[in-house]
Amino acid sequence: EIWNPNTNVSEDCLYINVWAP
Repeated sequence: EIWNPNTNVSEDCLYINVWAP
């Protein structure tokens, strides 16, 4: 799979929101 910087940031934001609501 190709991981783009923008996608990486989006995933990070989602993880942060899930882990620290």
